Amino acid sequence: MARPAALGNVIFEVALADGSEHDFTVDSYALRGGDEVALEIARDRQRAGRLPPGEIIAVRRLPGYR
Repeated sequence: MARPAALGNVIFEVALADGSEHDFTVDSYALRGGDEVALEIARDRQRAGRLPPGEIIAVRRLPGYR
């Protein structure tokens, strides 16, 4: 089955235990199971070096991004 065209990106913010906050984008197709997936995506990006290391204390969708 072919994957449908991407609907766009959604911006999330990850808060780390050191008080820093960092934005990252997620393809809306990856969120088809719900926003809870964003936490796993943030962890994967930390392992890949695309987000800074540290304990993740929160991940939230930024307002205005559906």
